[in-house]
Amino acid sequence: MSVTDLELQGSARIASRRPLTAVIGVLATSLLVAAASWGWYWRTHPELFPGDGNGIGATFDSSRTAIYIGVTYPYPREGEQVTIASATPRILENSAGASFDFYVCTFDPARKNAASLGSAWPRQFAKICPEPVPVVDGTVLDVGSDEPQQLVMRISVERPGVVRTQGVALTYSHGWQRGTQAIGEHVKITYR
Repeated sequence: MSVTDLELQGSARIASRRPLTAVIGVLATSLLVAAASWGWYWRTHPELFPGDGNGIGATFDSSRTAIYIGVTYPYPREGEQVTIASATPRILENSAGASFDFYVCTFDPARKNAASLGSAWPRQFAKICPEPVPVVDGTVLDVGSDEPQQLVMRISVERPGVVRTQGVALTYSHGWQRGTQAIGEHVKITYR
């Protein structure tokens, strides 16, 4: 065998390894991109709360102009807290000129049947939640303590009409996660 033949055999082996190296490189890059994409999705899509669903309906007249609706519900997750950036109703219809406000309520564990709120009129709400905290960027909601807390939405109407929402878009941080989740009840209010 001549030196030229040996050089050709060596370069053939190197050339045959290049496609394998390229395939391994493409696979490794693909796995890295997939892992980074999943990690980014996980980081920006928190899912601590159940999704939106179920429904609450109410019909009322001028003797009542507001109603409070529970958005989150306390459940035993000891030590879990979220920091709320914003809460926005997902409005489908608002011919009643409704305005929306959000509060964090801390319930007294000594009160029976007052660990959470489905819906309540203002007087009921004042008894159940005597010191509501208005939600602003940075409000902390403790979802697992001895004194249960709940995010509550107040809907105030101005004129006869209908208000329909499809839950709430809650932007919050929980651990390493920060993003927006659609949560809460679907609400239909008819104001006459």
